[in-house]
Amino acid sequence: MVAITHHLRFLCGMLALGLLPACATVGVRKAPPPLPADPFERALMAYVRGDLEQATADLQEVIRSHPEDLRARDLLQAVYQEKGGSLALSPPPPLTLLLPQPASPERIMQIVLGRNPEIRKAIFQIIEARARLREAQVDFGPEFSLLTRFHPLGVFTTLTQSILDGIWGRKARMHQAEESLLASVANYTRVRMAILDSALNSYLQFLEAEELIEVLKAELQVREEQRRVASLRSQHGTLLSPDLLAIEQGLAATQQKLAEARKSLEVARTTLNGLMGRRVDAPLSLQPKRVVVAVPEDVRQAITRARSQRPELQEAQAQLAEAQAGHEIIRTRLPRIELRTTYGASSREGRGDFFMGSSTGLRFSTPLLIWPLQKARSAREAALVKQLEMEVAAWQTRLAVEAVEAYQKLQEAQKRFVTAVKQSEEAREALRIARAVDRWGKGEERFTLLAAQIKQSEAHQQLIRRDYAIQRASLQLQRVMGTLPERVIFTSPAPNRQEEDRSPRPHPDRALWAWHPAFLQEPQE
Repeated sequence: MVAITHHLRFLCGMLALGLLPACATVGVRKAPPPLPADPFERALMAYVRGDLEQATADLQEVIRSHPEDLRARDLLQAVYQEKGGSLALSPPPPLTLLLPQPASPERIMQIVLGRNPEIRKAIFQIIEARARLREAQVDFGPEFSLLTRFHPLGVFTTLTQSILDGIWGRKARMHQAEESLLASVANYTRVRMAILDSALNSYLQFLEAEELIEVLKAELQVREEQRRVASLRSQHGTLLSPDLLAIEQGLAATQQKLAEARKSLEVARTTLNGLMGRRVDAPLSLQPKRVVVAVPEDVRQAITRARSQRPELQEAQAQLAEAQAGHEIIRTRLPRIELRTTYGASSREGRGDFFMGSSTGLRFSTPLLIWPLQKARSAREAALVKQLEMEVAAWQTRLAVEAVEAYQKLQEAQKRFVTAVKQSEEAREALRIARAVDRWGKGEERFTLLAAQIKQSEAHQQLIRRDYAIQRASLQLQRVMGTLPERVIFTSPAPNRQEEDRSPRPHPDRALWAWHPAFLQEPQE
């Protein structure tokens, strides 16, 4: 009886030692990155760290300022569940009351962040990984069980799950759970960047299509007038048929461009509404703002920032660390140890132990093939670690190539824009001269004026496309460097693009000159 009491005290002492680390706060032991400026991102980082009070305060602030933010509501519910409570939130207000007309790009991006299903799904993955971390925090150490056979002389005490394995393997299991949580955070960042990149591109597509539609409408009026004048000149033999055919083909091409621009506008509107969780056919009006181009000093700086901030590389590094932790678990795994203390020969559990009847001793309970199996699993995990190491190296190379390509693409877009500006200035000057000649010249100069207006319209369209190409190239470079969306800055409409007079009407002081009397007999003239 004294021996049994001694061993029970020993087991209780080991149980207390094993459960002592479980009293610690569940959190990430690694040095966390600095808190971001965005309130929700700050709350998310506090939740990952285990600072639930700070996360609660930040999330309540987000919901007060942006009641339509569904991801903040989801995360706040998870925080209350982890603290052992519940929360009842009022339903979010209708989105139609929260979206101004016209809407700024900053407001569009905020609504996309708060309501997009893919982003909310990534948030739930973080919540799941956080739960796995809490489970790994308490799922270790000895498990103590006291069983009885309901026999006056039979008492059976067993200690299962290796104490040494609980002590040695805890660090590796916690490390594995932490890396899984960090990988889910990196996945959220990647999904958020992809969704916002799509929203920003759709925003630029919407504005570009709107501007092109206005320019093409004016050009279409000019081309219709050009065809009418050309038809009259062709009837009187002063214009060749091939020239008239070329004018009609130009009119058809402008009509096709206008139809494509309207289709592009509809696609951009539908995409933005879908990303915001609205009806895809809902009307949408946007404020025309320009993306501020932020070019790094050199391409090496872009590569460095890409490697330090891109979530894909961070996720690959987290997967590598998780695999290394799993390999460590298998490498240090020990056989299962059982401590058995029996009293009385009537206990069937005592048979086969070290002694018959009253017995105390240690027994290894392990399969016969545990050592070959452990070696095979260790080799498999080692191969996985090597594979993930190559994946990390491949991502580093891939990001360097992407940074160089995006940097060059932005430089080329800026050069093309400079060329388009020069061409637009030349076309504007030619139009000014044609208007002056048309004002004091003969009727034949009217045809020259229409051609100059068409050339100026085409140059203006090219200038619009080059301008938006610069903004898209800037967004691509910022996406490669991992700076979306917090550092995307918008400003007022492009100051370097002057609004041009695209009116096809002649000057009001122009004298009416006709090249043929029949021209005056036209009712439309």
